[in-house]
Amino acid sequence: MKSIKSTLFALSAFLLLNSPAFASDSAYIFQNGYGDSATTNQVAHEGADNWLNILQDYSSQYETAGVTQNGSGALEASIYQNGAGDVASVTQNGFYEYAFINQNSGTSSSTAVINQGSASYNDAAGITQNSGYGNWARIDQNGSNESAIITQGGLETNNAYIYQDELSNTENATIGQSNSSNWGSINQYGSNDIASINQSGDGNTAVIVQLAGGSNNQANVNQYNGGNQAYVYQSGTGKVINVVQNSGSYASITQ
Repeated sequence: MKSIKSTLFALSAFLLLNSPAFASDSAYIFQNGYGDSATTNQVAHEGADNWLNILQDYSSQYETAGVTQNGSGALEASIYQNGAGDVASVTQNGFYEYAFINQNSGTSSSTAVINQGSASYNDAAGITQNSGYGNWARIDQNGSNESAIITQGGLETNNAYIYQDELSNTENATIGQSNSSNWGSINQYGSNDIASINQSGDGNTAVIVQLAGGSNNQANVNQYNGGNQAYVYQSGTGKVINVVQNSGSYASITQ
């Protein structure tokens, strides 16, 4: 399986190479302090692309970064934060949408949210929270042929949510969590969707919901070590569920 970065950057390269030769807007923001805030709003006109990068460096803590992008061109945004208590959000309403949030060294009690609006196609969203505990991540997608990945490393008590609504078809959602007492949840409401949750450690919970009459959906849960819980709910036809657990774990499956 391709890494999250290779998947997202491959889509970014595709958008750049296949976009019409219209003027594109780009912005880069760098902050290196304490309690900084960055907020941007971009509008892409027809045939034009928007690109935005926000970097809040290692010594930063309690930073806030917010991106809003609208328009009919390709929308690309990335936020990199390195500190505790950071908040990052990306909201996109366009056609081809790419968003990536990386909350890396020293991350604890941080929040990352990506929302990609309706009528979009071939979108990609990724959130990486590599350290610490008590982090919270959510991706909402409302188009078709979309991909969402959340990776949470570090310590424990992290929470990850992916929501792909009833307009979504041929969606792929993946959550990977390390260590203990984490919560991962994926909701999908289309057809030909795949949801996967991989958790290592003890006392983790995985929830996958694939409903609203979708067909040919697949749910995968892999939980390592013991004392974990998995809940999978599916409706529709052509359903597939795979759950792998170690000793002392619990699984509930509803089809």
